[in-house]
Amino acid sequence: MRRSISVLAALVLGFSFAPASHAAGTKVMFTEASGAPVSGTPTVAAGETLHFVLGSFPTTAGLYVFQAVQPAAGARPTSSNTKAPLWISTDTQASFAPSAVISFTIDNGNAWGADCAHQQCGLWFEFDHSKSTDLSEDQFVPFTFSTTPTTTGPIVPAAPTDSLSVKINGIDVEENIPGNIAYRQVLTFSAKSGSGAPVTFKSYTPDLCPMTGNSVTALKGAGQCDIAATVGSKSSHFPFNVIPGIQTANLGNTTLKTGKGFVAAKITNFGETLTYKTSSKNCSVNGFSVKALRAGNCRVFASAKGTDNYSALNQSFVVTIKK
Repeated sequence: MRRSISVLAALVLGFSFAPASHAAGTKVMFTEASGAPVSGTPTVAAGETLHFVLGSFPTTAGLYVFQAVQPAAGARPTSSNTKAPLWISTDTQASFAPSAVISFTIDNGNAWGADCAHQQCGLWFEFDHSKSTDLSEDQFVPFTFSTTPTTTGPIVPAAPTDSLSVKINGIDVEENIPGNIAYRQVLTFSAKSGSGAPVTFKSYTPDLCPMTGNSVTALKGAGQCDIAATVGSKSSHFPFNVIPGIQTANLGNTTLKTGKGFVAAKITNFGETLTYKTSSKNCSVNGFSVKALRAGNCRVFASAKGTDNYSALNQSFVVTIKK
């Protein structure tokens, strides 16, 4: 009954449900512990508790709720505390019933590889184990994290933040706009602050995209990475979708005289062994060796297997044969 009163109060007083990252059916409204609605985005510190109620709760399954760093649009979080979720369901074993005023204790994210003082953290909602492949209830609801507990008095206003100008491989980029990084691709960051203070870089996904100095490399062909540039209290985040690499080899058209030959490249840029073949009568292929037999053109086909991290290679080159 408390939840019904809270929702009615929200409608009368003009409070609104927190916006979802997409059109999830469940509506989330932050409240006080009593269930009375609160306006705007709440500010909490580590150890403090958020309260909220739910509207339009799904009838087909329950929901998991956990703390997470805001993911790229259309993706699930790559930094989240999945070891400490709430389970909201009509099941008697659930953490809370859908009609309850739900409480969630916030942490700073350090224990699960995040830093809510410098990253946008929030609550992540998704269907529970009974509909784990259904993404229609996925949504991120942000809160403001403070390093000063709000229960001890008013928060001291933060000092003015610095400005940041960031380039990747010499090209100006904007924060929070997802880009792509391919397997084994190297991206080099550079940055200037408005104050002239030094800028530091950090990967919040070091197992997938570690940083060496100001350069980051993708170690797999799928996933999402998050790189931050920080000066003072100002941090800018640069998310990346990791994509498969493109396998290449040192192949190119060439010219030979009749009777001459050459040894073609043996491996690709990813170390896969190349295989060659031709259907032409003008040259022969034996392993990596190509030999000119008679005047004309000879097309040689090269191939190498791919993996989850990079595509298979299928290329060809032309040998022009002269007498």
